[in-house]
Amino acid sequence: AKRPSAVENVCDLPGGLVLLATVIQSARMDDLRDRLARVLPNRQTFDAILELIAKPVPVPSGPEHVTDEDVAHAAAYAVGWWLGQGGRAGTGRDGRDNTPTMSVRFDAVGGSGPSRFAAFIDSLEALRDRLRSVAVFKGDAFLVLPQIPDRFTSAIYIDPPFIVQGKALYTHAFDVTPRDEPGL
Repeated sequence: AKRPSAVENVCDLPGGLVLLATVIQSARMDDLRDRLARVLPNRQTFDAILELIAKPVPVPSGPEHVTDEDVAHAAAYAVGWWLGQGGRAGTGRDGRDNTPTMSVRFDAVGGSGPSRFAAFIDSLEALRDRLRSVAVFKGDAFLVLPQIPDRFTSAIYIDPPFIVQGKALYTHAFDVTPRDEPGL
C-alpha cells in the first residue's frame, strides 16, 4: 500500500463510495460488519444487490446521521464491488455476454471474489483508521481538480471516462464532448 500523502481527497460522483466510507466512519460500522459477515456469496445475492445499487445513492450528512437504510445500502455496495469481477465495477457489463457477473474462480491464482470479500470484512477497522486522514465527498471531479495544488506530495487517482464508449460502457456515465477532452 502507498504511504499516505499530505492531503488526500476522494471525489465520487455517483455516491456509493462516499456512503460506504461514511458508514465505516460511523458508530454503525459494527452493524455493517455484522451484515457483511452474514452474506453467503452466491449468484442470487449478487443479482439482488445489482438491482439495489443501480438506484440513486442518498448520502447522510455525516457519520452521526447514518440510518439502518444507509447501512443496508453501504453493505450492498461492498458486496457488489467485492464479489463482482475486478476491473469492471460500475460498467454494468462484467460477463462475457455483457451482463454483470459475480467473480468465480476455480484455481487459487488471484483469489476468488468470496475470499477477497472475507479479507475486506476483516480489514474494516484498518480501513476506518486509514480514512481518518482522507476527505471523502460526493462531487464532480472537474470542479475539484482545479483546486488541488500540483505538488509532489499530492496524490490523485482518477478513474478516467471512456470517451468513445461512455454511456454504452458505464452504468453511471456522463456526457463528454470533444470540447471537454483537453481537460481530461
